[in-house]
Amino acid sequence: MTVANISSQGQTTIPKDVRDWLWLESGGRVEFIVQGDTTAVMVPSSGV
Repeated sequence: MTVANISSQGQTTIPKDVRDWLWLESGGRVEFIVQGDTTAVMVPSSGV
């Protein structure tokens, strides 16, 4: 499991191993899908 910290401004850095796995590049976009009360999934976004 990979863990990232959240800054006081609510920002986080996606760890390199996750960026590589999802083929994310600088300027890319992600979506957060909330499932239930305690689970969220991050997926690459097409930007549409």
